[in-house]
Amino acid sequence: MQMAGFVAFAVVYYAPHLVASASLVDAPAGIRTLMAEALARPTVQAELARHLTLGHLLPLWACYALLSWLSRRFAAATGIRSAFSKLLFLLAGWVALVAGNRIAFPLSSYSIVFEAVAGPVALVAAAAALAAATTVALYASIRPRRLARFSGAIAVLGLVLGAALPRHVPVAAAAQARNVIVIGIDSLSARAMKDDGELLPNLVGLLSQGTAFERAYTPLGRTYPAWVSILSGRSPADHGAIFNLRGLEQADRSDLVSSTLQAAGYRTVFAIDERRFSNIDESFGFDRVVGPKAGALDFLLQGFNDTPLTNLLLQTRLGGVLLPHSWLNSASFANYDEQGLVDETVAALSGAPKVFLAVHFESAHYPYKSRHAAPRTGDSNRFRAGYVAALTVVDWQIGRLMSALRDNGYLENALVIVLSDHGESLGEAEGEISSASGRSQISGYGHGADILSEDQSRVVLGLVPFENGRPAASAGVRTDQVSLTDVRAAIEHYVGTGAVSLDAASRCMTVETGIRFAAAANFLTLDERKLAREGAGYYEIDGHGRLHLRESILPPLVRAKDVGLRCRDRITYYSPASGRYLAYSLDASGRQLTEIRPAREDIERIDAYRARLDLAARG
Repeated sequence: MQMAGFVAFAVVYYAPHLVASASLVDAPAGIRTLMAEALARPTVQAELARHLTLGHLLPLWACYALLSWLSRRFAAATGIRSAFSKLLFLLAGWVALVAGNRIAFPLSSYSIVFEAVAGPVALVAAAAALAAATTVALYASIRPRRLARFSGAIAVLGLVLGAALPRHVPVAAAAQARNVIVIGIDSLSARAMKDDGELLPNLVGLLSQGTAFERAYTPLGRTYPAWVSILSGRSPADHGAIFNLRGLEQADRSDLVSSTLQAAGYRTVFAIDERRFSNIDESFGFDRVVGPKAGALDFLLQGFNDTPLTNLLLQTRLGGVLLPHSWLNSASFANYDEQGLVDETVAALSGAPKVFLAVHFESAHYPYKSRHAAPRTGDSNRFRAGYVAALTVVDWQIGRLMSALRDNGYLENALVIVLSDHGESLGEAEGEISSASGRSQISGYGHGADILSEDQSRVVLGLVPFENGRPAASAGVRTDQVSLTDVRAAIEHYVGTGAVSLDAASRCMTVETGIRFAAAANFLTLDERKLAREGAGYYEIDGHGRLHLRESILPPLVRAKDVGLRCRDRITYYSPASGRYLAYSLDASGRQLTEIRPAREDIERIDAYRARLDLAARG
């Protein structure tokens, strides 16, 4: 009888997901094949079983058992039928969960199905009824003297457990240690910093205390290739991470700044709150990686993990044990804990005497959703409104991180590098092209798709040295062109000499596009089913349950890349779509382009790089 009651309670509790699961039947064939491939992997099966048992059924059973126990005590105290008492407690508990979830997690899809009971009035009524009934049940079940002893024992136990919990004790970094802190912001364009800086006080304040680079660019506007370029100081063709989600074993991890510093005794930590497309792990020279667990289940479980109890669990460290694929995961925007990511990142440093920390905040990535962002009104571009609102969440995280690093002594002698992996286009006019055929505007959506787009390619980059917890350099702005590939040399120069310097390794840098899906070319018409259908055949599941690109598909994908050479005064690139080399002169802003004849030396460098890309694609 008890089990039958629990099953009925679980069916009602999971009703929103049972309704949503019907849509999986109509999923594109490629997606169903990929899901079947994932679920056939023993590692995925074991992880899924553990996840469902410990992360879902166990908390739900605990909730059901508590409500059932209270109902029995209440029935004994009042003389009403136990079945009726149980029904009342379960109903009140369920309403409290549904309504509380709707209020605490406003982006949750769970409570939409129960809109009629998911409001403040229902929450107050259910909570009041539960509190009153629980008081009656406990008072009648435990004599006053025993109740006092029971309460005292609970209080003592709480104090003991509180004292036993591990705490992060601030330990000042040794005076001679030179710490390196790299703060990455996903999708932050230089244009957004200029136009919306007043909404990003922590970020603007930090960058204003050091050297900012006005003309910094990413070699490839995708997170994984960009970060491997930062760590290696090399272009994608030379380090092998030529696309998001290429298999980790294909990336050259033998010579990374993280590994060099790790060997020199640094505590190396990488923190990221979204690992779907960038699976950087400890093999990249890190002692610890903070963030959600990577794998195919990251794609499959976020919607299912949006329930009242799991949403609450994910605000605690226990959520990291029971629901690792959703914990600290900004892609799980309904229940993402923005404070938790910062606190776990600082705790991972473990009071080490010298640290290399690389942290990447992903909330501003499409679809620009965060439960911590205040909705913006008055912007006719809804994508821009969501994007800027999400950036304010990242700004808050940066402020908290810098305060924690200062309190823990890591800014006594440190170099803080602020950067973005790529920019973002939001469907607005970015520039103009003048050619023999006339004038045309540059505009688009996303990143890594248009080699001529300043909004997609130009990134934020700044260097801020700290001494004794305070900025130690005068503010300045550099207008020469630099690349994210130049960051590694700056880190090593600082660690070796204490001097802060970043210079371009070359006057011109190679640039390239990522995979471009036709279904995602225009966010206004983006159809997730069409996008899934278009991309499903590109991927497979490895033995560890991770999603990655099929190696066999890489050569044609590489041949479809636009590959170019960006100089301070011009940009030249090869367009596979037209089979031509195109070149444009750039004005001081980089947004007014005039078609010119491609220089032979530029073509030769592009051809040489394309040949290296082809070799990289063939492993």
